[in-house]
Amino acid sequence: MNKEVEKIRTRMRKRLNQSKSTTMSDDNIRITEIDLPFRNILLLTAKFALAGILVGISILVFLLILSSLFGLFLR
Repeated sequence: MNKEVEKIRTRMRKRLNQSKSTTMSDDNIRITEIDLPFRNILLLTAKFALAGILVGISILVFLLILSSLFGLFLR
């Protein structure tokens, strides 16, 4: 029983240690590696794409309103 508990504890420790970001240093350069699962990368990409689309649409709407106001003043 104790051996099984120890095996489970060591497995859990290994998983916890692997999930942390590792920092390597070469001379004065520090490199930090972030271990992200593929699903999280896809979610981040989708969020940035959606934000970009929303910003683009809002700029287009602003330019349309601005051009229509200039059109009214030029008549």
